[in-house]
Amino acid sequence: MNGKSMFIVAALAVMLFGATALATEDAFADKRKKYDKNQVTSLANACGNDKLPMYVFCQNIASQVQGDGNAVAIDGVQRSGEDNKDKKDATPKILPSADLAKLGAEWWVWASEIPTPKNPLIDANPCDVDQHGRVFFLAGVLETSGHIERTCTIPEGKAIFFPVYSAFQSYGDPGSPPNLEGAIELVRENVDQATNLKASVDGTNINVNKLRSLTIPFEFTLPPDNIYGADFLGPYNVVADGYWVALRPLSVGNHEISFSASHPGLNIDVTYHITVQ
Repeated sequence: MNGKSMFIVAALAVMLFGATALATEDAFADKRKKYDKNQVTSLANACGNDKLPMYVFCQNIASQVQGDGNAVAIDGVQRSGEDNKDKKDATPKILPSADLAKLGAEWWVWASEIPTPKNPLIDANPCDVDQHGRVFFLAGVLETSGHIERTCTIPEGKAIFFPVYSAFQSYGDPGSPPNLEGAIELVRENVDQATNLKASVDGTNINVNKLRSLTIPFEFTLPPDNIYGADFLGPYNVVADGYWVALRPLSVGNHEISFSASHPGLNIDVTYHITVQ
């Protein structure tokens, strides 16, 4: 990809790249001009049918991102894991929605900055690559629509975070909105199209519709061998929107986490077989 801008959609993570194909700087010169929703829809529909416009790239991601900021103020994270030892979790315990804006930004940074050969978004790679904070992030796979199953071992006491559907939009670079306001408008319009949002832990459903959050603005710089195939490595200024699930630590033992979503042209269903130890 030669363009410097990015428009990325992640439905459990389907991603569309290339704001160049979506809009031009002139399209945002007048702040009163609304972005054409039909353009977003048509590009989203292109995913999966091999008719992608130039600079548009589709991927499936249910990703993980983290950094030093993972020490989000999560009261009782370690303690809850210890207290629930040897007990199956009857009801999933969700972290405060206020944490989603920061965790969602870290999720995208982490997923974007890991080189392809070890990136957990590639199904052959292990789920525990570069997991070093108090929150463990789950990843799906790239360029796949359909049912996906993975196994993953998570250390005891770790909170768990994953997107059910998310998208991000860069801004301030050629072909992208000139400012944060324009990027937010685009990314919200795309996430509005996500349907059939579901998530469950050990068979107990989570009300995903109440877990939508815009992230804080963030930036990342891509490695040369990046999962997006981008030539311009950044830095990119970005904002994301999406539906996220942040779980308090699960009890020691075996668990199953499932999540799914639909977006024009995509139907994704992911199941993790997890061992907490």
